[in-house]
Parts: sequence; C-alpha cells; structure tokens
Amino acid sequence: MNELLKRLQSELSQQGPPGLPAKPTVDLFLGNDREIGRERRSQEKRVGITPAHVRELRDFLSALGLGLNVFVMEGAGQRAGFADSEFINAGCEIMTEAELDDHDRAPDVFHALKEPSNYENRIPMPFCRIGAVHGGNFHGASGLANLLVKKNVAIFDGSNIGAPEAYRIPIRGRMSVFAGEIAAEWICDHLRAQQLRGRVVVVGGGRAGLSAAQALSANELVSEVHLFENKGMPGRVDAVRNAVADLEDVTVIELEGRDDPNLLSSIDQDCVAVLFAVAVPGGKAPRVVHISHLATLHKKAIVVDISIDEKGAIFDPSISPDWEASRIIEHLEPRLKEKGIVYKAQENMPRSRAKEASEAHGDVILPYIATLLYLAAWKGGAEGVRAFLANKRTNMTCADPKEAAAGELFDALVQDLRNGLAFYTASERIVVEEVVSDRVNILSFLMEKEIPFEFKLPLRQTLKKEQLKETESALDLFPEDVREFLKFAFEQGITGSVISHPKQDGTTTQAAAAALRVPRANVLKTLIWKQGDDLIAVICSGAKHLDETRLRAVTDSETVRLARPDEVINATGHVPGAVPTIGVFKMKDSIKAVYLSEEVLDLDYACGSAGSVFLGFRFDPRRLVELGATVAALTPADSLLRKSESRVRKIWSDIERAIDRDEDDEGAKAVRKLQAILNGH
Repeated sequence: MNELLKRLQSELSQQGPPGLPAKPTVDLFLGNDREIGRERRSQEKRVGITPAHVRELRDFLSALGLGLNVFVMEGAGQRAGFADSEFINAGCEIMTEAELDDHDRAPDVFHALKEPSNYENRIPMPFCRIGAVHGGNFHGASGLANLLVKKNVAIFDGSNIGAPEAYRIPIRGRMSVFAGEIAAEWICDHLRAQQLRGRVVVVGGGRAGLSAAQALSANELVSEVHLFENKGMPGRVDAVRNAVADLEDVTVIELEGRDDPNLLSSIDQDCVAVLFAVAVPGGKAPRVVHISHLATLHKKAIVVDISIDEKGAIFDPSISPDWEASRIIEHLEPRLKEKGIVYKAQENMPRSRAKEASEAHGDVILPYIATLLYLAAWKGGAEGVRAFLANKRTNMTCADPKEAAAGELFDALVQDLRNGLAFYTASERIVVEEVVSDRVNILSFLMEKEIPFEFKLPLRQTLKKEQLKETESALDLFPEDVREFLKFAFEQGITGSVISHPKQDGTTTQAAAAALRVPRANVLKTLIWKQGDDLIAVICSGAKHLDETRLRAVTDSETVRLARPDEVINATGHVPGAVPTIGVFKMKDSIKAVYLSEEVLDLDYACGSAGSVFLGFRFDPRRLVELGATVAALTPADSLLRKSESRVRKIWSDIERAIDRDEDDEGAKAVRKLQAILNGH
C-alpha cells in the first residue's frame, strides 16, 4: 500500500471519531477525459487512478470498517493500457454515458484527471470533484460551466492542492517531474542525432527544471548545465543550489525579468539546447526571452518549452494573448526553423508515457481521494464534506503532509485539500475562491446567467503582477458605481467577499438578511443624515434602531435629521439601502463624517451594501475604525426580548402551534416562558 495511505490508515484507526459513521459505504466515480467541452476532442491518454489504486482504496476503507463502491466510465483507462476488465476485476462497475440518465446515486467523490467534461452534468449531485481546473479554457458551453449552473458541487483543483505559495503542489508537481525527464530525453536524442556536444541552458528550477537538469548532467553529450532561477525569490534560489550541490556540471544562476543579461550571455553559439520550465502558480508562464535572442544559439540547437501549457516562455509580439498552446506551437516551429533551430513543445507532456504517468499520478492523489471518502463517511456525504472544508481557512504555505508529526497527517491532508477548493456551493450561491485563475470569464458567465455567487476580494499587497491584473479585470466587470467602491476597498487593502443575489432586492435589512443568508444583526445599515448644512453617515447593526437623541449628543447638534432620498442620491450616487458601507469613506466631498455604532465591533463579520441592492460585501467590521469612523453608543441597549431572541422566536412558534391545534394548556405554558424572559429569568 502507498506509504502515506498506510500511515493515514494507522493514525485514523487509532484516533478516528467516536460512534458510527453517518454513511458506512461511500461511492467513488472515476471519469474519462475524452471530451472536455472544447471544440476538439481531448488528446489526454492518462487515467486518474489505476485498478491497483482502487484495490488500495478498498483495503484502506475496509480496515476502517467502511465499504466502497467504485463506478468507472467506460474506456476511462483504455488509452493508458488499463482495460475495463481490469477495473471490473478490481470490483468496479463500468458505466456508459447512456446509463448516466438512469443512474440515481450521487457519488461522494468524482475524479478525473482533466477539467470537467460535459457528461458530468448528467451525474446525480451533490458530489465532490477532484481533478484539474485549467485556467483559460472556460467558456459557456464547457463542462465546468454546466456544473456551475447546477451549483450542487464542490470542485477541487488538483493544480492547487498543497501549498501553492510555497511551490508545493504535489499532484501537479509529480507530473512536472515526468515532463522534465521527457524534455531531457528529447534534448539528448537531438544531440545524438546531430552529433552535438555543448552547454544546455535550463530556465526554471522547479520540479520539471530540476529533474531535467539532473538527467542532462549525467549525459556525456552535455558539457555543462546553466540552471536559471528567479532572483526575486532568494530562498528558492538557495533551495535549487542545495538540490544540485552534488552535480559538478550544473551551475545555478539568478534570473531577473525578461532578457536577463546573464541568460543572454549563456545563450550563445556554444549553447546546443535551451529548456524552458518556468511557471507562476495560478497564472501564465513568464515570457523570459525575446524570440530574436534565440538566433545566437548553435545553428543546430534545440529549444524545448515545457511551459507551453501556460502559454510558453518565449516572447514573440506577434503571438496573441488569446491563442491556445497548440496555435503557439504551430506559430513558433517555422519561425525558429528559419534560424536552423528545432522547436519542440507538447501540451500535457506526461501523456506520452500514459501508463507510467497514470500510476505515478494515482500514487500522489490517492491519499487525498481517501481523505475525501473518509470525510464523506463521517459527514454523511458530499454536502457534509463541503460544509466541513468551507469552514476552514486556507493556508497556502502549510507544511508537507509527508513531514507531519505523529497524529497530524489527516489534518495536513485536509489543509492541502482546503487550499485546492476552487468552487463550492454555500447558501445557494457559488463561491469562487482566489485559486481560480480564470475568474474574469467565470464571473462574467455567472453574471450573465444571474447565478448567485460569492467572489473573494484578496489582499492587494500579497498579489503578484499577473494575479493583480486578473483581480482588477474581474472588478471591471461590475457596474460603475459598484466598481468604484470595490476598487476603493481593494486599494485600501480590505479583504472580503462580494456576494451577488440577483432578483433578490436587499434594500431593507430584512430583505438583505434573507438574500445574503445571514442574521439581521450582521447586516449593516448605512444611513445618511443631515447635520445642519452637512451630510454624515451613520453605520449600525441591522438588528438595532438608531437612537436620534444619542446621535444629537455625539454630533453636538440639535438639527440632525434623516436625509431625504433625493439628498442621499445626490450625495452618494446610490439609493437609500444601496449606499456602500465602505464606500462612504471615499465620499469625503459630500460626506463630512462617518459614525459607527459600537455594537458593530462585537460582530465576527459584517455585511454591508456593495453599492447595489443586488450586491453585498462581507468583511471584518473593525476595518471601519481603521478607515476613520468615529465609534459611539448610538443604539439603545438590547431589550430582554432581544437578548433572548432565539428563545423568544421558539416560544412564539410554540404559541402559533398551540393556536393551530386549539390547545390552551400548551399555549399557557408558552406564555409563562415568555413572561419569565420579560421578568429577567
């Protein structure tokens, strides 16, 4: 059994939750990747897990007293060398697409290697989907789009499971090792065929670059390897140097920006091959060299670009940003051939070793699938798993599960999974997490379809250039009055979530609470008042009523009145009920002061308007003080009824039930409970 899986089984056996599981038998669905919602058929040959992995999963769960059903799409492993009969022998049931319409059981976990296929829309929901979610491939007819329309799904992006900000992405990383090894083979085969010997330049010291450098240094046709790594990440440069410390022919050199002088000096007539293996988590590959500089290479050199899946590392002004990888390859091949240089790139390079890559991919992803299935058993299915993980915070620099202390492996795997949770449904809306790289197209689609969504506004200071550009483009999708507020919040370093609730007007507190699916107390009222000739803003909890006497005392003014709707619109550009809570701090020409009622600071979170009656913004209310709000006691203390609101509502429900049933005794009992609350008991 997989070593990590074996350890997980041992730890869960010793420390598993008490009592019986909510779902003693769980279901796994293994999909194929023959159709992924594109204009052309998928070239993918790999399969997510093999029959041997299915047996390991079954043994793992059986040792914990749990059963497993596995459904496999017909032909899922065929092109990787695993026949349907092998899956049947492993205890799986083969499904055809035609049978999906009659299949009435929602799988707890669905796994496929690539992004969602359209047939997945026909699988009963809810389920947790774990697989790749490639940025740049989203469109309205894609499999992912169809899943978002149905909403009842949690989607984990395999390329972000792990600790992306620490460059620990185990599932994608394992395939990167394969890509590096394959690229090294291509280079060595080319050198042998052309009878060349000389320097090889490798740009990028990640998994792919390191594995390639190690393989190249062992070949007699390679005189030396210059391995370039990003100068802006000193810790990473040191790590790369440590990784190749025993390789005498490998020199690690710092790289800074496009056309770095050190890189250009290495790409000379003694350089017989260049390998690009650069990547940015969640974004396109950086373009590190202008195509014209490659003309200085040896006239029979080869250029290999592993980064082509992220649009490649070669800068050519004639390449359009919206070109797919296949078109970029078709464009670059003849251009470099004119210079006597062979250009070689292939999308999803590991698929050229489909069987071996499938086995390696399965080894890495198996503990994560096992963790999801185990959670499904104890949380009662996919919805329970989704709720459990959504309540956890992300930690993009978390520790490697392989290095977890005794008894902490399960929590480490759960954290890795949480980091890769890209989409999930919460309160009937789609939550779009920060790891989603194609947010502009996805948010545009959700807006067009009027699908409620939650979009997380990240901390500006933590974003890299590509991520910053992506976020700003996403904000540009919103109407102008909303966009101005969001950009102000973003510039002020305020993190939070934009919550869309189309067709549900949130003008009143009660309506906003219903639309946002939060208690009234957490909804903020942003009221505009007239103080003499000036306008002021007053923010309080939606469960409270502003005390005008207190407001007059705080403002030291006897001429305070609520502004008329026309005055609110003229001053803020928004109708009453849609004045952006944070946006009032930007309106210094028209809003002279902002007062914050002190009970707001006791809230764990608050939801104010985002500048539209159909959009809210969830954030930390303490940020209002940092923006300049004056805190004061502006609302009366809670009444006895308010302090016991949940009990009162339960009693009121009991009274209504007693009326319906014509039961005076039950009604009298409920009234006595209500009287006790009013008496302070």
